[in-house]
Amino acid sequence: MIVFEYKRNNKNGKCGNCNRYNTLPAWCQSCDPQTVVQGWTCGNEKIDDCIKEIQIKTTKYENIIEWIPFNRLDNLRKIGEDGFGSEFSAIWLDGIRVILGETSKFVQSRTPSSGVNLKLFLQPQNLLNFLREFKDYAQSENKQYIIYGITQNTITGEYMIVFDKFFSERKISYGKCKNCDRYNTSLDWCQTCGPWTSGNMNIDNCIQEYKDIIEWIPFYRLNNIQIIGKGGFGTVFSATWLDGKINNANQRTSLIVALKSLPGSRKNFLREFKNYMKLRLVGSKLEVYGLTRNADNEYLMVFQYANMGNLRNYLISNLRKFNWKNKLKILIDVTKYLNQIHTAGYVHGDLHSGNILLSQDISGSIISYIADLGLSRKIEESDSEGVYGVLPYVAPEVLNKQPYTTASDIYGFGVIMAEISTGKLPYYDIDYDVNLAIRICNGLRPKFDKSIPKCYIQLANRCMDSNPSCRPTASDIYNMLSNFWYYLTSTYAEKFEDGRMIKEAFEFADLIIPTLHILTPNYSQTKFTSKLLNFQNLSNPLNSSFYDSTLQDCLISDNINSPNDQCYDTIDDLIDD
Repeated sequence: MIVFEYKRNNKNGKCGNCNRYNTLPAWCQSCDPQTVVQGWTCGNEKIDDCIKEIQIKTTKYENIIEWIPFNRLDNLRKIGEDGFGSEFSAIWLDGIRVILGETSKFVQSRTPSSGVNLKLFLQPQNLLNFLREFKDYAQSENKQYIIYGITQNTITGEYMIVFDKFFSERKISYGKCKNCDRYNTSLDWCQTCGPWTSGNMNIDNCIQEYKDIIEWIPFYRLNNIQIIGKGGFGTVFSATWLDGKINNANQRTSLIVALKSLPGSRKNFLREFKNYMKLRLVGSKLEVYGLTRNADNEYLMVFQYANMGNLRNYLISNLRKFNWKNKLKILIDVTKYLNQIHTAGYVHGDLHSGNILLSQDISGSIISYIADLGLSRKIEESDSEGVYGVLPYVAPEVLNKQPYTTASDIYGFGVIMAEISTGKLPYYDIDYDVNLAIRICNGLRPKFDKSIPKCYIQLANRCMDSNPSCRPTASDIYNMLSNFWYYLTSTYAEKFEDGRMIKEAFEFADLIIPTLHILTPNYSQTKFTSKLLNFQNLSNPLNSSFYDSTLQDCLISDNINSPNDQCYDTIDDLIDD
């Protein structure tokens, strides 16, 4: 073995067997090949001999070829065919061999749960033919791939080669994959551990487009899956993501997440997912973690779990302890995110209390999010599939087949303002049918309790004006509600015009909250799920007789002095404090 002496270097560390310096990091060419061929068998002498013949000639730890038990391969999935056979992807639980450590302290290791490819040859198999093909692959000068070993499907008895199809595409400049510790196949992206698992090019491309934010999440890494809601646009589940999102310290811990399925076409699923991602980038705080696929071959979105459910159910359960400070805070959050959606050039398209999610952080603060973007689209896009929604929240002009606009979202928000003030679902005692649609177009609007501050009622009614051009923008509503919140919570309210009056009105409304009647649901939840609304020959939208848009514009001024201008850089700073 003197032939190897010139390769020995103290930087490679010492061999634990012969106590000489290794010939490569953590590899002694004299001892390690002898060690590799010992202590294992696949149970078939011919395969053992074939693998050991190659192992004894190995010159590098990472290049060791081995027998890979089939039960150490998980999530096996067919991903393609060619003229030579079928190709599969899988997770190799033991993982590929890697060298870790630093100069003179290198160690042999593995990266568990690595993505690999498998090749099943087309021609009828017999062992000799397979081993001949395997040797050709293993001894080939083709450096596009690297062979890891052989496995046998325990169900079919078929032998397969386990390899890395994208070996030649891996470059140092692309960085290392956090999952398999190999160099990526493109910048910050590993083709083996990334989109290949979806088996769909459109899904793969979508994941790669947002690879800095999301990832493909194998379904087997999701546990304790339970249905927590059903709607017109899919089913929502809770689950434990065993790996969890990677944090700033490059570590993962298990995490409770929500899963959203979508019935219908994959095109619609991708539309909603892409809308989530685009709006996530412009400021939406509802985190999207990635995509997965269940055993029924359905794709699901994986996103942040809202631990307090939706606003509709929260109102039913917490009405008598839900004060106006928190009510206004939730509405402010909603208008902030709605404004971001509109500013980005989108409409939500299905805004109702079931799509407002609530979550309580470690400080006890309630944070609200806008969810369910299945009908979101660019403002200039029309929806040829018809009018969808929960009837009371759908603007009358939309019921009349007019285009959905940002003002249509504002109408739905006005209905939410009424709902959050009384705790009563809009028109809960009326059938959601064509007769209700007619009454809405004729001016029917949700009722308010007399204890509700007039300034609040007036703002809500402006949002529900029959004329879309008379409705305020999300930005206007955000500023107005922020002022209300400031006057209610500040000791300086009297310094502002109308400040004391508004403060006292909301304080009085707080006194009434413990006496409010709690509505016990005796209706089907399907009543409040989004569905197709196809009404014909409705009348032109009108305001109700007790409400006149022009009068309300006089009753509530758009020029109420803003505390924001005098005390804080932004109202967000104030509320967060």
